Amino acid sequence: MAAVVSDSPPNPSCKIMTFRPSMDEFREFNKYLAYMESKGAHRAGLAKVIPPTEWKPRKHYNDIDDLVIPAPIQQMVTGQSGLFTQYNIQKKPMTVKEFRQLANSDKYCTPRYIDYEDLERKYWKNLTFVAPIYGADINGSIYDESNVKLSEVNKIMYVLSYCLLNTFILHDFTLEPNKMCIHIFLNRVLACRYIPTKEFYSLWLLFLM
Repeated sequence: MAAVVSDSPPNPSCKIMTFRPSMDEFREFNKYLAYMESKGAHRAGLAKVIPPTEWKPRKHYNDIDDLVIPAPIQQMVTGQSGLFTQYNIQKKPMTVKEFRQLANSDKYCTPRYIDYEDLERKYWKNLTFVAPIYGADINGSIYDESNVKLSEVNKIMYVLSYCLLNTFILHDFTLEPNKMCIHIFLNRVLACRYIPTKEFYSLWLLFLM
């Protein structure tokens, strides 16, 4: 019997896929990116990559309290019934220590919840009542240089920038290469994906402090 050849692309449902590379695969992230796309990860516009357990970005976060967030943004949301408008207000600079105190306060901490559906209901119910704050595009890195070779990270950023520039070569706006920066979020912060950059290749590393 002849084999059946399917013309359908990989990941036809465009689901968000999860990958767990080994340390060797993580070091050669450009090759791993090609592998992810061969599985159809790019069709969802987003993929989750869980770094290998031996990859430690930082030993602890107890020594970054004095890091300054130069332009914190407060997100003000109005609306109802699923239709909302958001506008941003720039606040005065604050340190990570001050931001951490806000995050742990009764006003901004994650509410008690039964399950994730309950948490989502509470999120939308209270969206317009508490205006969260976040620090975006803070130049620099919180990598521990004794644990992470920044040259490896920069190599990954170069690969992502190369992919980004080749993706948008025909567009009529100027693109900046990927750069290492820090984003610090409070509970309830909206991080929307807007249309002009929906196909950007970028790497987001999530740390829970």
